Amino acid sequence: MMEFLRLRTLYPWLALGLLLLSGCGFHLRGSFEVPAEASPVYVTGSPSGPVNKIRQALRHADVTLVEEIAKARTVIHVFKEDFERRVLAVDGRGKAVEFELSYKLTFDIVDGGGKELLPRQSLEIKRNQINPETGVILGKIEEEAYIRADMEQDAVERVLQRLRARLR
Repeated sequence: MMEFLRLRTLYPWLALGLLLLSGCGFHLRGSFEVPAEASPVYVTGSPSGPVNKIRQALRHADVTLVEEIAKARTVIHVFKEDFERRVLAVDGRGKAVEFELSYKLTFDIVDGGGKELLPRQSLEIKRNQINPETGVILGKIEEEAYIRADMEQDAVERVLQRLRARLR
């Protein structure tokens, strides 16, 4: 009986907490709210990871994508992406044990008439990767690919956050 009473008093507090959390603007990572005035959107650039991920994120946010620039209200230009890997530390035998991974994305955003909404800018994201003494080379390659994909997704989220901030 005591447990029932404890649960009974816990539920209203839990419901209140969920209500406050949803009301504060909290969203899961990867979910975007793009203002309706941005739609329809045209995304241009070489068909690469960030261009495809921007399109996918916009579709997920229920933004209309168009295949012709003339029909767009907002145009996102992805000009360039770079990925670099730099050695940060070596062990006593000269083997690299830590790397800095750097991802850079250059883009701008204009309206349908070509008026600049966000000037050309570059986002740079850096992560460190530690390379322990183990001999599992395949695992290190997969880890780097995972980190790179995460950095790319982070850049896409930042592009869309800047678009949202500019249109508000």
